[in-house]
Amino acid sequence: MARFLASRLILLVAFCLFAAFANFASEARADIMLNSTSSLQYEAPQESAEDKDAPMFWASQNAGNVIALVRKPDLAEGEFVLRFTTADSINSCQEFTGYDYLTNYRFQILEVGITPLSIAPPKGNQACIKKPVTPASDLVLNRTELLEKDITTVSLYYGTDRNQFVLTLNDSFVSLDPDPLHKARLELFTPQSLSMRQDSLLFWFYPQNTYLIWAPDLEYDRNYAATLDDYIQKNGLKRLSDEIRGFESPLNDKRFVYVVDANDRFKRESIRAERLENGFEIGHMSMTKEEYGLHGPKTVTTKISVLAKIPGLYD
Repeated sequence: MARFLASRLILLVAFCLFAAFANFASEARADIMLNSTSSLQYEAPQESAEDKDAPMFWASQNAGNVIALVRKPDLAEGEFVLRFTTADSINSCQEFTGYDYLTNYRFQILEVGITPLSIAPPKGNQACIKKPVTPASDLVLNRTELLEKDITTVSLYYGTDRNQFVLTLNDSFVSLDPDPLHKARLELFTPQSLSMRQDSLLFWFYPQNTYLIWAPDLEYDRNYAATLDDYIQKNGLKRLSDEIRGFESPLNDKRFVYVVDANDRFKRESIRAERLENGFEIGHMSMTKEEYGLHGPKTVTTKISVLAKIPGLYD
């Protein structure tokens, strides 16, 4: 009998403990429900002391931005462009606005915030003709101003997210490299991938009258560079590598050789813009070779055109 009563007492105690725990859990769940919203909210990471002084541009957005350093023919000496584009093209008939930038200088940091992309609805009952669009924004920067401000870091913001780059700048070139000491939560700014060159965040400051020359009909072999060098020397041109210490062609295609026409032999002002950009003939090279036919060997002379163009966006 005593054993039966003891087991009953143990069951009763266990039931009371279970009821008390269930009541506590219910109250805790109710408290959570009362203090939460109907949807999950993004919780921003804890800000560092450096971040607290940085500008807040707008609410965080998930997006990808591609960056590159490019040149434009209408820029003044020492100017260059930091170009922002969306990571993907948008196939739409709608208009896009707002993909712009805000800048701020703080200590040795250039802060750039990209404004969010806005999509305007179609006007009226116009037919929707879809076409691929890649929104872009160009920030023109000045070498002298950056050197005077002793800028060593570029912080790029998209919403509350920041990617930081180390700025290397001198009279010859400018480059951007991801800051190894700053770990970004999201990589929202990535270098543009280009088939014609390896590094889209390296920009050389070329002297006036810099051209790319090449011989499209000349066989590209181990003698190509020497043959073109001979033409350069005979025609009063200079290799750019002789003018800028440490310069190497940023292009993957080494058929193009950078030269400086210091004496304006090409008469740049008289050449139409489209020919300057796409290529114009500057002369010929006479190439001789032995050919063998029915009547024995003979020497054949061939004229090969040499073309030139001004550096383009990514040259």
